[in-house]
Amino acid sequence: MTDSVGLFDLHFCYHLKLQKEIEERFHIPAIFLPFAYEESELVYTDPGVIKEIKRVCFQGNPDKYRIEMVSILAANGFPVDIYGVGWQKTKLAKTFGVEIYGIATRPEFWRKNQEYRVQLNLFRQYNVGSHNMRTFEIPAVGGIQLTEYSDEQAKFFKENEEIFFFRKKEELLEKADELLNMSDSRTASIRSQARERSLRSGYTFADRALTVYNAFQQLI
Repeated sequence: MTDSVGLFDLHFCYHLKLQKEIEERFHIPAIFLPFAYEESELVYTDPGVIKEIKRVCFQGNPDKYRIEMVSILAANGFPVDIYGVGWQKTKLAKTFGVEIYGIATRPEFWRKNQEYRVQLNLFRQYNVGSHNMRTFEIPAVGGIQLTEYSDEQAKFFKENEEIFFFRKKEELLEKADELLNMSDSRTASIRSQARERSLRSGYTFADRALTVYNAFQQLI
């Protein structure tokens, strides 16, 4: 697969580090094409009718790293709800303070992003240092996102105002505690700013499609 990279006239890449590597190693153009959220399926509920759940929520399937991070939260007394497939087979199924549910439907997924005080975003190995779908999906409905730091995510959202980062395990605990104990007025402001940033910044898949279209037009 690597040998075939140089056979193409143009590459689209969601990872800035990989984009730079393609350009420098193969001397062909590579365009940064981030992930996004799907505007047509997004379900946004009036915050006035949302009953907030003051727990940490993670929506996704398990791997070694994700199990470790959730275990750290649970071991330090933070309540965590998990929605995904395969968690019942992990040690977290019998961990105090952790509740495991099946994977949410898409309408439920959007609702839970709004309902929970903290939405945890944990990368797969191939996303480390970059971003993923949740980077955009959580704030699109005004969710409060706690995720591992990356330069890319910091370019998309403003730290401690629209998104919250942890750089080490200790900071994960500090940020979770800060968010769970934050005033309702402050969290309402964060939710509003995160959603507003998403709506005005061109973070939808339609916007990404336009990037692709414009790039192809340059090749004609």
